[in-house]
Amino acid sequence: MEYQSLSELEVINKADWKIKVRLARKWEQTNRDGHLQGVHMILIDEYHKRMHAWIRCTLMKSFDDRFVGGETYEISNFIVAPYTEKHKCFEGDIQIVLTSRTIVTALQQNYSLIPDNIFKFTNLKHFKDATEQDNHLIDIIGVIDDVRPLKHVTNTTNGDQFFREFVVTDLIHRVKVFFWNELATAFDISFNQATDQPVIIIISCCNMIRNDYNGDTAIRNMPATTFDLNANCDTVDTLRKRYPNEICSDEDDEIMKAIDEYEPEEADETDRRETIEKALTNFNVNIATMNRQHEQLNQNLTDFRLNFFATVKQQHEDMTKILTEFTINFYKQQQILNEEIQILRIEAKKMRDSFNSPKF
Repeated sequence: MEYQSLSELEVINKADWKIKVRLARKWEQTNRDGHLQGVHMILIDEYHKRMHAWIRCTLMKSFDDRFVGGETYEISNFIVAPYTEKHKCFEGDIQIVLTSRTIVTALQQNYSLIPDNIFKFTNLKHFKDATEQDNHLIDIIGVIDDVRPLKHVTNTTNGDQFFREFVVTDLIHRVKVFFWNELATAFDISFNQATDQPVIIIISCCNMIRNDYNGDTAIRNMPATTFDLNANCDTVDTLRKRYPNEICSDEDDEIMKAIDEYEPEEADETDRRETIEKALTNFNVNIATMNRQHEQLNQNLTDFRLNFFATVKQQHEDMTKILTEFTINFYKQQQILNEEIQILRIEAKKMRDSFNSPKF
């Protein structure tokens, strides 16, 4: 039987499909009580088409261990069903559903025509419009900036959680990112090991959230979310080339020089206008970078003050506690000593009375 492409699959009364795909990623789905319901997967074929796939929990022992991220598989005898999850990883209305009759075969040959992953990046400039499209998750790319300290919180069920906050920027627009729990730990490890600067991150299948009070938009991770630092791809290389080599430069002089030499009546008006706009853009980038550094210094100073006063307060509390315990123990020992002295006095009086009493 010949292979079908993912674009040929459709919801019909048929189960003898056969595809050749690469597993981009997989993740588990649990209910609110933490009980496992099944495993989601994203599959990619050689025509750069991707599709969701599902393994229900009763079949996980048969299939889950066979699937390894990045590997290529032949999958046959499955059904195609509507995809109704609220947070889709990408636009798509159908999914592959594995059944007890499904056959999965790992392919040993490396199929270079099938990409490892597919991204559809959302421009940070268009976040307002993208937020209103709540039917699927998004992919973003940008330079990591303003990484904040790890924070711990307690949820409504008194469970401990933690998150890492940082900023992703395309050098013009900025968006806050919140990685929670296990993804925050994985981010810390990868970020500390990153050597190329600036560190450029690809976040795939993340969710956009908006603060109804101030209208700010941010990114948070979902169970399907993955990230990659300094990935080997053209988009990362393009963004790195746009990054200024030096934070502080002589952009002011370039701007003034371009303005002085600007003559609208000459034939090269467009070129001069582009020169001014480019210089202004770089100048704004440098100003924004210095502002972020200033904010970071203020934050560091604030953190130092808080930590200093907290340390002094803790030391004072510790010394007060020690002094209180010493005073209590001192009075206890004094009381015991007074009681022993009183007992000795009584015994001494008895001995004197016994000695002075008449003897018959």
